[in-house]
Amino acid sequence: MWFFRSPPLIVFGEDAVDYIEEIVGTRAFIVTDKTMVKLGALDRIKEKLKRAGKEVSHFDGVLPEPPDTIVNQCLELVRTFKPDLIIGLGGGSCIDVAKVVMVLFEHPDIPMDDITPLTPIPPVKMTLVAIPTTSGTGSDVTWAAVVTESKSGRKMELIHPVLIPSVSILDPDYTKTAPSEITASAGMDALAQAVDPFTVQWRNDFSDALAIHAVKLLLAYLPRAYKDPNDMEAREKLHNAATIAGLSWSNAQLGITHSFGHAMGGLYKMPHGVSVGMVLPYSIEYGLKTNADLYGRLAREVGAADTEDDDDTAALKLRDTVQKIMRIMKLPLSLKEYGITSEKFEKTFDDLVRLTEESAANILNCREPTNEDIRNLWRYIFEGKSVDF
Repeated sequence: MWFFRSPPLIVFGEDAVDYIEEIVGTRAFIVTDKTMVKLGALDRIKEKLKRAGKEVSHFDGVLPEPPDTIVNQCLELVRTFKPDLIIGLGGGSCIDVAKVVMVLFEHPDIPMDDITPLTPIPPVKMTLVAIPTTSGTGSDVTWAAVVTESKSGRKMELIHPVLIPSVSILDPDYTKTAPSEITASAGMDALAQAVDPFTVQWRNDFSDALAIHAVKLLLAYLPRAYKDPNDMEAREKLHNAATIAGLSWSNAQLGITHSFGHAMGGLYKMPHGVSVGMVLPYSIEYGLKTNADLYGRLAREVGAADTEDDDDTAALKLRDTVQKIMRIMKLPLSLKEYGITSEKFEKTFDDLVRLTEESAANILNCREPTNEDIRNLWRYIFEGKSVDF
């Protein structure tokens, strides 16, 4: 038996954010970051909520790759304000913090790292609204959140249906101020999250259809949005694609692109989209050794390869297409290129391996990596060497 999970409502297109005024609730709490404050996005949302007769409070201290300490700071404010409506405004980190805070507020007896599919968590009463302002994580529609454990640097991959927002609002106007480096990083996050679900062991007919369309949109519109931030057609298509990818992976899960990406992101404080984007070509090469049919089919479906190409040829063309887009957006293709020295790499090597092995994403990858594979892959990713094993 399988399930397809999604928010009850996704509002998208021009002026979609106006729907915030129609959402039922009297006390709204916004979870966001300093960037949204500087850009005026927080004030715009607060004005709409107040116009709808709601009392409003907020927390604007969310950090990238949010640590558990930030979650706890936000939680204390929420406990004081006692909202019936919580809004995650910003990138995936803001939405993730809003998700986790909502669950911990309504279920104070549940430890943060117990937010897993194996924990019986009752439904929440609070309405959770996600307003993504970057086109990447898909957190606005998923049942997952990532929080960094401060003491160890481990990325806690929190997963439970209770984390799915009630409403996702996709307004492309809120993405147009994103700088080019954010567009690039977020876009590669979305692309990795569209490729992975098509190739993992839990892929299915529903996730496949969503993954294919998400990859098509991303290959077509990510370079356009990067080159011209004012290309609103590209912005809107890219924004939709990120959420479509989120729906795909949330209903199929992720592979080693993310177990490796989370490890390096935690240790090197690297933006998530940069880390998973760097890993994606290597994960394609690693997976095609046993499952070239999956990568080949995806490459042909999205137009990265010709219909007559065999699976291996098509899969490598998909890899080449990914690397070409990364070059256009000036993203690093190896740890060495990113600026990690040999000394730092060797010093952190065992931690990289340990953190990678702790991720459940390895088990679901089309080719489950051994300890030796993980160790070898890290050295290939550091050097920028094509996977040949």
